[in-house]
Amino acid sequence: MLDRMATILPEEIHRTESSREAALCDSRLGYEWAQDYFYSPYTLDEKLKLLRVTLEEQLPAYRKRNGLPK
Repeated sequence: MLDRMATILPEEIHRTESSREAALCDSRLGYEWAQDYFYSPYTLDEKLKLLRVTLEEQLPAYRKRNGLPK
């Protein structure tokens, strides 16, 4: 499961970076009126921080702590 997460995370980082760029170009993107749901560049930046911390720090730390291969 960790290997699958390590594969998915870079893909999700790329998608989120692309979404952020689109949101910077057009503020209407990412808004769902019916659900009052909004992805602003700020929320996408926060998501990117969490994704990177998970990939670069948390997964390696978990593997090391549990004696799992990298």
